[in-house]
Amino acid sequence: MVLTFTNRGRGIARLSVVDNAYGTQLRPVLVPALGSMQEPWILGASHHWYDLSVSSNDDPTFLHRLCRPR
Repeated sequence: MVLTFTNRGRGIARLSVVDNAYGTQLRPVLVPALGSMQEPWILGASHHWYDLSVSSNDDPTFLHRLCRPR
């Protein structure tokens, strides 16, 4: 699976991706100002299921949850 992150702001977006269920380590993600980037997420160890939370290191109100079988 590939996660795509888009930043429409004028500063770098400092994000954290956390695996809530399957043991993958926290992954920091830096998205450039007015840009986007992609991060692969390997699902083999979780039998192609995922349960992820994406949060902002700079905005405590930002949280996006992704979970389901792939």
